[in-house]
Amino acid sequence: SILNAADATTQGIEVEFFAAPTSNLRVNGAFTYLDAEYDDFPYTNPDGSVINLAGYRLQNAPEITANIGFDYSWRTQSGEATLSAIYKYNDEKFNTSLLNTPRSTIQETDLIDANLMWTPDSTDWSVNFWVKNLADERYISSVFEAPGVLAIVNFLPPREYGISFDLISEDTFPTNSLSMPLIFITVLFSTKTLMPCGISYEVSWLKPSCKFRTFPFRAALKPRP
Repeated sequence: SILNAADATTQGIEVEFFAAPTSNLRVNGAFTYLDAEYDDFPYTNPDGSVINLAGYRLQNAPEITANIGFDYSWRTQSGEATLSAIYKYNDEKFNTSLLNTPRSTIQETDLIDANLMWTPDSTDWSVNFWVKNLADERYISSVFEAPGVLAIVNFLPPREYGISFDLISEDTFPTNSLSMPLIFITVLFSTKTLMPCGISYEVSWLKPSCKFRTFPFRAALKPRP
């Protein structure tokens, strides 16, 4: 069934910044504060009683979210390398239960992703060494709660390593062509053995007005703890 709140108010503030302290270093970040509550919401419980959820937080509305990251580039003997990292914070929030029960709570999260990219002087391809969830945190990502019965949760992936090869083919389509194919190949590694556990690739065609994607093959096995 679908329930409509009689009245709710969402307000907040969002701040973003970007800085380039040097020609090699770029720093960026964002901060968001969100106040999202019901002003008036008569809610009927399964037993028939009615309560007003005024003052309850809206679903999937963390009070604070923030991120900060950097990119640092430097010249190598035959190309350019870029080291980047980002820290992302999400405050506690509620999911699926209008009553904001403990079982519907999704904890606050702190995640760090990092990437090292090298691009040769030819500029038509690059290789990326990346890691997601660098600190190997274990977090709940979503919850489905059936009141009085059960609750189902999904977890964020643990630490993942990978190598990606990005290729822009200029042999088939010259640089002044309206269409250029891009190929992205990614190899995932197990967090325990560092052995390859999946390969995926994607072929795209970029045009000035639209983007077409085909997925001939995609198999990425994400390890679990």
